[in-house]
Amino acid sequence: MKHLHIDLHKAWEIVKKHEHPSKEALDKIALLAGFQTWEELQKELTKN
Repeated sequence: MKHLHIDLHKAWEIVKKHEHPSKEALDKIALLAGFQTWEELQKELTKN
């Protein structure tokens, strides 16, 4: 799980730099964290 946290941290830094990143950009960030889409990543983060 620690590896996922590191990837998500890097992804969040990218997102924070852009006010409105495109869906395509968000999906690419999700891929870095091991998810197929941004929506899948968000679902995983809101599970708990």
